[in-house]
Amino acid sequence: MSRWTIGCLILALASAVPVAAGTLYVPSAENAVIEGIEYRTQMWVSNQGGESRRFSTLLLEEDTDGTDREAGASDQTLGVPAEATVFINSLVDEGEFGMLEILAAPQLAFSARMVSFVNGAPFDSAELPVVSSDNLLDPDTRVELSPLSKRATGASDLILVNLGFEAAECNVDLFRANGNTLSGRAVLALAPLSMRRFSDVLGLVGVNALAAGRASISCDQAYYAYATTITTTTGEIVVTNPAKLGTSTLKRPGDEPPELPCPTGGECFEVPGDFFTPRRGDDKRRVEIPVSKNVEFGSFEIELDFFHGGWFRLLPSGIHNIIWVTRTGKFSGDTVCFVTTRGPNRNLVRNEVNANLPRNVSTKVTQNVLLQEQTLYRLLYSYNGRTGAISLTIHEVISGREVVNIAHRDAKRARTGAGSWSANFSDNFEEVHAPSHNWIYSNFKIRFIP
Repeated sequence: MSRWTIGCLILALASAVPVAAGTLYVPSAENAVIEGIEYRTQMWVSNQGGESRRFSTLLLEEDTDGTDREAGASDQTLGVPAEATVFINSLVDEGEFGMLEILAAPQLAFSARMVSFVNGAPFDSAELPVVSSDNLLDPDTRVELSPLSKRATGASDLILVNLGFEAAECNVDLFRANGNTLSGRAVLALAPLSMRRFSDVLGLVGVNALAAGRASISCDQAYYAYATTITTTTGEIVVTNPAKLGTSTLKRPGDEPPELPCPTGGECFEVPGDFFTPRRGDDKRRVEIPVSKNVEFGSFEIELDFFHGGWFRLLPSGIHNIIWVTRTGKFSGDTVCFVTTRGPNRNLVRNEVNANLPRNVSTKVTQNVLLQEQTLYRLLYSYNGRTGAISLTIHEVISGREVVNIAHRDAKRARTGAGSWSANFSDNFEEVHAPSHNWIYSNFKIRFIP
């Protein structure tokens, strides 16, 4: 990349990058001519601040180790005047292709587009992803790209980006719109901090014509995935980014359920919204529950939303902790709720309690059911120390379908003790216990009722 073509006034080249800088990537920087039509990656950089700011770039060629800074990639540094926008007409010279790394002041905003030129004039364009910490995909997160197509006039290219500093392994499954698979799972390797383009991805698996296919993708490093589809006869461009899941917490008018008042003489505690998503290195979370010491409540109720983000890939049939509630922080003799689930080949949801039971004695009640990945669930739990009744229900939030209904009579009258109750979510990877990576825990509530 010898020189950019700049479409507006900019500051002179600077020799240093911003001290408080952020890193972004434009995964597809190219300048190519296909069947007489030119395709070019353009970028706009806007300065939101009242002072001039700088950014620098480094072009990482396709399928090379981006952590190797001795590979000869070129770089440039530019300034953007206060409140101004810089337009870069082409990120690379003709025939070049790679991923653009950007180091920028936090006041700068970036957008990129692929533009086609017919007879020298712009014809069509589509927004390209600018990948940052806000939209990168965490390891083992599965995403869907749809639609992908294969026609005589053009085909979809798949672009995979490894944002990790180690080599990545990505799993790609291709489907027809009716859910039938197009081929066996492809396991693709990516160099550290690199991108690869798989041209005509449907053609690679022997598909001659398809209007609307789908790719299902996951990688074991932080990554991004998208597709581009070009109609070579006209220059039309379509960019397909990962589909959005129905896990949005946005509310419609009337969706908010009425809040039950905390009963007189009772105590209530909640953690609203999304409060925990387990990641590698942050596998479990404890939430302390403030409650009066040495009080005997008649019952307590728990409500919890959780999004099933996928079974732990190293042990999908392992014990995934949904919620564990204990009076003292200890397990034996103080567990009043321990709801777990296990994945393929075990297919169960279990509740375990041992409050006020002898050491190493527990009551376990199990229902055979396989919770579905990428599904939002709501858990309701009731523990009545006076009647002995315990009930657990889990239903799908979107459909309302109840999938778990467990009832047993093993509750014991139990005092709050020292008042150090806690709720625990997910777990470490130990023996048969598995962390619930990429799950989302939300809207935890507990009500102590006289």
